[in-house]
Amino acid sequence: MVIVLDYLAQGLNFSYTFVRPPDGTWGTKLKDGFWTGMMGQVYRKEVDIGLGPFAIGLLRVEAVDFSWPLYIEPVRVLAGRGLPEVDPWGFLFPLAPLVWVAILMVLLLLPAFLLILAACLSHHTLKPDYMFTEMFVLTQVLLQQSVRVQKEWWWWQRVVVGMWMLVTVVLTKSYAGNLMSLLAVRYIPEPYQTLRDVLDDPNVIMIFQKNSIICEAINAAESGVMKEVRDSQTDNRVEFLTVNQYVSEHVLNNEVKSGRKVIIEVDTITNIIKGQEFSKTGSCDYYSSREAILPRSVGMIGHKDSPIVPSLSRGKQELTEANLYHCTEDTKTAPYTAPEKANITDRTKVLWETRTNVINRRNGILESWHKELSPEFDEDDTITSSSSIGNVFPNGGHQHPPMNSKSRMT
Repeated sequence: MVIVLDYLAQGLNFSYTFVRPPDGTWGTKLKDGFWTGMMGQVYRKEVDIGLGPFAIGLLRVEAVDFSWPLYIEPVRVLAGRGLPEVDPWGFLFPLAPLVWVAILMVLLLLPAFLLILAACLSHHTLKPDYMFTEMFVLTQVLLQQSVRVQKEWWWWQRVVVGMWMLVTVVLTKSYAGNLMSLLAVRYIPEPYQTLRDVLDDPNVIMIFQKNSIICEAINAAESGVMKEVRDSQTDNRVEFLTVNQYVSEHVLNNEVKSGRKVIIEVDTITNIIKGQEFSKTGSCDYYSSREAILPRSVGMIGHKDSPIVPSLSRGKQELTEANLYHCTEDTKTAPYTAPEKANITDRTKVLWETRTNVINRRNGILESWHKELSPEFDEDDTITSSSSIGNVFPNGGHQHPPMNSKSRMT
């Protein structure tokens, strides 16, 4: 976001100063109507804009104006990977559950179908155990055991058994190949793929960022999963921490990796944590859930009816339409410092060429901004911006300038 602010400052011809909120949070509305964090600074007009990016919510829209959204960001569960293990039920994994159910249903229904055909087409008296005999034959075929064709079998019995043989050949070959692949790679458990999975485990503690948009959703929920999260606070299963607190080595290494706690946070921060883990160790012991929780549009904020917000919105719209923001954002999810044993490939050249193209496109957009938008600000205009997450991640991520630093762009 600092890069975006630099682009906007060059295009709109203003300088800015960073001010951090005292509590280091995004901010939320308390029961007495007081706004905390960066939201409170913007709402009380202590600063001109909030850098964010801030997720759009109902309470926030009533207090501040949002700029053009940059992207849609979901919340995910960040948990520690388990140790490689051999699953005792691994022999069931090569085939999907529906396939196993279909096989069982065929073994039950196909003998009944043969019994109906025999009763309708055969002139011989059927034995009492006819159906069980046919089921045993079909099971032998499935287990690839030898089956002796009886002389008294009718042509339709031979056709049915022959078709079943073709089906079982495909099934057994598929099963054997998938089973071999599963045995070659040990299973690493990743149990928390949804917020429901976390709630169903009574032994895990959930960590949320203090005064964030998801806290507002939890407090406002009247039913559903979020209400269950709020109710679980009575069992001491929920903790609200600042970013500085939960990215500490004690929490990440001792609590999250061990599986005692999970962090429920936006994609940007979870990707930074995983990237830094890979930079330090050469591997990543964390994983993110597949479920995207509360995806919301995010953007900067300003005072209600502030003339600054429409100007910033137009510049951010140019950035997103030219795909400049996503080009710079994609590089942030990569490891910040490569491990010593990593191999250097042609990807370095591709990344360099991509950065060059981004810079060229950015310069063209900045030149158009100077022509179209610069009259809206004087040369000495200064905008105060509120930000809170800077310097939390020393090797990357949100690298904001020091507090109260002031720079002028002309």
